[in-house]
Amino acid sequence: MKNRNISTLNSMMRLSRIIRNFKNARRELNNAIVQTEYFIIQGESSNSLEAKTKQSVENTLYLEQYLRSSVRYLCKCLDGFDPGKMDPIDYICSRDISDGIVDICRGEKVVANINLSSGKIALIKPEQLNAGEDKSSAEKS
Repeated sequence: MKNRNISTLNSMMRLSRIIRNFKNARRELNNAIVQTEYFIIQGESSNSLEAKTKQSVENTLYLEQYLRSSVRYLCKCLDGFDPGKMDPIDYICSRDISDGIVDICRGEKVVANINLSSGKIALIKPEQLNAGEDKSSAEKS
């Protein structure tokens, strides 16, 4: 279980880094679109550069969505993942990687954590959720 989960998590993290690169590429391409709305080529106005850049953005978005579905699929393969109680994650952010823990939610509620070092999925008991909510509401007041 442990080795399989770690291997699966490593794949999920690698795909997530690629997703992040695609997101950054889309951001840069969108900046390029703004700069190339009307380009003069051989004395005539042309929007071909803008059109090709928009097409690249669409292709990048498609690839990003495809990789997100791959991460969701891998998440469902983790030992300890219960699809009846948990929603699969589709991306592991760099902060989660540096913290070493990824939250798993059901709807808006965190129901479990994945320890990236051990590969173990730990369910969060309802008492822990209520204690965390009480603490955050106390901090707000």
